[in-house]
Amino acid sequence: MRDYITIKDLLENECFGDCNLVAGMNGLKNKAKDIVVLETPDGVSWFQGNEIVLTAGYAFINEKKYKEEFIRDAYKHKVAAICIKIGRYFGEIDNNLLNDADKYGIPLIILRKEATYSKIVGNFYEFLFNIKTNNLIEQNLAYNKLLNLNSRNIKLEKILEEVTNLIGIKVGYTRFSNNNESNILYIPIKTTDNLGYIYLDNDVELNEFQKNCITYALSLIKNKLYLEQTFLYNISQNHRVITNILLQNQNHSQSFLNSVVFNLNWKSSEFYCVYFRQNVTKKIANSDIRKFLEFKLNSYFLFNTYKDGMAIFCHIEKNKLKNTLSELIEKLDSENKYLQIGVSYLKKNFKEINLSLDEAEKISKIDKRTICFIEDFTKEKIIFDLVDTANGKEIVNDIIGKIKEYDFAHNTQLYPTFCSFISNNMSRKDTAKELYIHAETLRYRLNKIEEITDYCFENSKELMILILSKEISDIL
Repeated sequence: MRDYITIKDLLENECFGDCNLVAGMNGLKNKAKDIVVLETPDGVSWFQGNEIVLTAGYAFINEKKYKEEFIRDAYKHKVAAICIKIGRYFGEIDNNLLNDADKYGIPLIILRKEATYSKIVGNFYEFLFNIKTNNLIEQNLAYNKLLNLNSRNIKLEKILEEVTNLIGIKVGYTRFSNNNESNILYIPIKTTDNLGYIYLDNDVELNEFQKNCITYALSLIKNKLYLEQTFLYNISQNHRVITNILLQNQNHSQSFLNSVVFNLNWKSSEFYCVYFRQNVTKKIANSDIRKFLEFKLNSYFLFNTYKDGMAIFCHIEKNKLKNTLSELIEKLDSENKYLQIGVSYLKKNFKEINLSLDEAEKISKIDKRTICFIEDFTKEKIIFDLVDTANGKEIVNDIIGKIKEYDFAHNTQLYPTFCSFISNNMSRKDTAKELYIHAETLRYRLNKIEEITDYCFENSKELMILILSKEISDIL
């Protein structure tokens, strides 16, 4: 709401009487909040900004320096406009003053001899008073509009639309802020948890009315989102119970499975399992992952938590899932330090829910990439098939078990050396560099591994078994 008058408004309403605008036309949108009389040469330094200066020039008699710098000083102190009453003391308005007025956008207005200060000042404050009175009326109407929005049934979009209309600035809502957008102001909506942000242009200077509208809107949005968050939390806990029921029993009737799909509001029974595996630090809360997905997917999903992370079961198109997971990484783990995400094959129904969980969990362990879809790892299928077999576990115990036992007994580093050597495609140079050890030290360790396991890195068949043991061990 306005608490000022533009110079253009003042001229159009003849507040200065019969006058001429002789320079500074690019400053007609300057905002005036006060009007003052200048009759001391250094009086400009006292101004606070947004003043209209009235002067007859008496202050500049024998003060040529102050007169020459008059416009520049006015600009420095954010003067809105200058009105000069001619025919008394000011003298000639030379081209330098006119040029400065144009350069700095300070409207230069010439008043007639007969103009009286009291009338000009009276006109100005009467005009400003009317504006402020209208402001109060409009504010009252605006607050009433906001009060009428205080209903459980009102949509978030309606609140934002009404506030935007009232303050004249686009106001939006987002669940997560974007730190890369410095031109956007994010205002958090907080209870015990962060419920998101309302955002607007950061370059806009808000007046008191706009701030009050935003504060009240925050209160409305907070109440609404808190109720929705509580509702979603209750639903998510029910979905977690259903997930456990499905995982623990494979013999549910088709009618029960159909009812689960119906209550999730899915278009079909197809789903992906996504496993969010975290390292031991567990820096990211499972609840933050779940809340992000609830906001981005705009649909219900099943989920369960585990010691090393969380799994969700969602009905979503593959490309949308990829984009959503990429956004989640960007928001919650931008440095790729904590999360490894594995995605199962697309499953046709919940009878395959345990298989999907197994696939997603395994693929989350097998690759260094942050997001892994199992269908992109066809070459690793043989490893997945071996993991749950007796032979696969026997290979791991026979090779990995022996290496770890030796490390434990002799305080050595053979197992990290073995893993690094396999991961670096048996490159001795790269392995030594990664481990910061001498080539001879590496040679000794590899020879010791061959001695302990009775498998040789130079034999292709035995090398294949050594590699499989490492890959299977990573998954187990």
